[in-house]
Amino acid sequence: MDAITYALFGKIPRVSDDIKQLISQGEDRLQVVLEFSNSGQPYRIHRSTGHKGSPTVQLERLDGAGEWKPETERSREATHYIERILGMDYEGFVRSILLPQGQFQQFLAGKPEERRKVLDGLLRLDVYETMQKRANEIAREHGARTESLQQALDQYEGATPEALATARALLSELQQQVKALETRRDAISEANKTAQTLATAIAKREQAEKTATEVSAELKRAEKILESGQQSIALLTKELSAVEKKIEASSYDADLSTRLSQALDLVQRVDKSEKRLTELKDRAQKAGPIFEGLKKQSTEAAGATENARKAVESAEAHLQSARRDDLAATVRHGLKPGDPCPVCGQKIASLPKDEHAGIAGAEAALKQAKEASAKAGEAARSLETQIVVAERDAESLAGQIRDIGDDSGSERARLSELLGGEESTAAEIAQAVRSQTEARRERETLAAGEKATRQKLDGLKSEMAVANQNIAGQRAEIELQEKEAKSYADEIESTRTALLETARTHSWDDVIDRIEAGHDPSPLLSQNLESAGTQLTSANQQIGGTNAEIKRIEEGIAKVKDIRDEMEKASDAATLAKDLASLLRVTALPAYIRERALRVLARDGSAQLLKISSQRYEFRVAGQEFMVEDGWNLGETRPAKTLSGGETFLASLALALALAETLPTLGAGAHADTLECLLIDEGFSYLDESTLNAVVDALEIIGEERKRMIGIVTHLDALAERMPSRIRVHKSQRHQSDSTVTIE
Repeated sequence: MDAITYALFGKIPRVSDDIKQLISQGEDRLQVVLEFSNSGQPYRIHRSTGHKGSPTVQLERLDGAGEWKPETERSREATHYIERILGMDYEGFVRSILLPQGQFQQFLAGKPEERRKVLDGLLRLDVYETMQKRANEIAREHGARTESLQQALDQYEGATPEALATARALLSELQQQVKALETRRDAISEANKTAQTLATAIAKREQAEKTATEVSAELKRAEKILESGQQSIALLTKELSAVEKKIEASSYDADLSTRLSQALDLVQRVDKSEKRLTELKDRAQKAGPIFEGLKKQSTEAAGATENARKAVESAEAHLQSARRDDLAATVRHGLKPGDPCPVCGQKIASLPKDEHAGIAGAEAALKQAKEASAKAGEAARSLETQIVVAERDAESLAGQIRDIGDDSGSERARLSELLGGEESTAAEIAQAVRSQTEARRERETLAAGEKATRQKLDGLKSEMAVANQNIAGQRAEIELQEKEAKSYADEIESTRTALLETARTHSWDDVIDRIEAGHDPSPLLSQNLESAGTQLTSANQQIGGTNAEIKRIEEGIAKVKDIRDEMEKASDAATLAKDLASLLRVTALPAYIRERALRVLARDGSAQLLKISSQRYEFRVAGQEFMVEDGWNLGETRPAKTLSGGETFLASLALALALAETLPTLGAGAHADTLECLLIDEGFSYLDESTLNAVVDALEIIGEERKRMIGIVTHLDALAERMPSRIRVHKSQRHQSDSTVTIE
């Protein structure tokens, strides 16, 4: 029974959910596989718990093909699924199906809270709370639907036949207004066109008058030019003659001015050349003595060079003579002890003192002679170079003197030619050039004045010619513009009269005032035309809005009734759901169902209890407590807690039978099938032999009548022998694996 309870609910009455206490010594885990059926459907559940890790569970269902299919995976889901299959939770199971040892009487004499918990589970009272929540949800849904329909109804607010008639009357009125506005607009438009024609005629008349005025001014200017032109021409001619005379009297001679400018340039060059020639001659005169001195020094340097050469030859001869005199010294010169002798080849042990002063003196003398010879030669070469340079400079000076002299002579001849043989200084020539320059400038000024005067004279003559040509055309243009102005004036008068008549016809007082005041009425008419167009647009928009309103009212009249009917249905449904939720509130209905269930249990339990108590005891209910009525004591009613141990067992058994037999059919979602087993764990030791026989007889009758399997756990052989089938456990003292089970 521990295994069955654990497999179904993961709990065992003796240890609750601390299943690890039941793992056999030396094993890592326990596991159970249980096959059972409910309403003809086979199920199989695997459940396992170990010292480590989480428990595992798997619920399977046998399908039509004979294969086991997983029904759910997780432990909590499997347990809840089993509770739905059995119609009870763990607490209900151990109170009505499995009656555990030591807890047999708890439903009968236990605390009301525990009894209420079992009843709630068996009766599935939680479903009424779920129903209440769902009823509230339905009420909210229909309430929201009612609000939505109310919003839809609000869209058709005022959708009545009266409103429809009013809207149609307004539409007719607006249509008449549109016709009147269109007529007014067209009249204003035509009047505005007439006003534009009037404005154009006025503008053209003003333009013609302006053109005539401008041409008249031009005509006056032309006539003035003709009037004063001859006098101006005479005056300019006189001025031109005076200027020409001054030009003729001018002292400026272009050819003379050119020759004087050339002569001034030439005389300046001649003066500069002659000055340079004088300088060159002075240099040539000073260079003569210097050149002679260089020649003399060169002759002396040549003699000194020769003497130095002879001194070198004498010193070389003296050195050779000294070397012959001291050949041995020459041979040992540079030797040292240990060197091989250059004569015999043997090593030199020692050398006499090296003395050759004559050779050293001769060598020193030779050296001095060579140095003196080199200096003399260098001095001679330097003087030769200076002489060559001096000769070249002298030749250059001579050439320059010759060239400058030749050029100066030819330039003097050219200067005499330019001056006509007269001799003049540079200052005199420069003064003559300045005089010619001033005369030239004066003549240029006179020539410019002459040109300006001649241009004025020519321009005046041209103006007079143009004036003569334009006067006739200007007079014709003035006549034409005056005719056009008069023609436009006639058009203006007729147009103004027609426009004034139109304004009076339509009673346009503001337009009449402007016309009579001589102002242009077109701006006012344009403004009135725009206003009429705006009013017409507004009226058309109102017509559109009124048509839409008429359509809305027509649709509303057609839909309001349907919406109201649907709202009424939604409101009734919401009210019904609210009423149902109120009736299903947690405290009222469950309390009523518990009370009725206790009375049903007392009734059905009494039928069983009377059988097994020899017609002595019946159940009664007082509030939430069970009472017993004692038939052997004049029907006295007392608490069930006052029963003896054996009587308590009988009463608990009768009540358990009623729980298993009746209560599951009363709960929410109940089905007609009853649970097909009852398991009782001990408790029979409290009964005497006659009571025990009565209990066994009652159990046999129940088993036969209801086709229920009844299981009893007992140590009483007499009771076991009364059972039609027995599972006998033979425990081993050595090891649990040696224990055996037999079926009889």
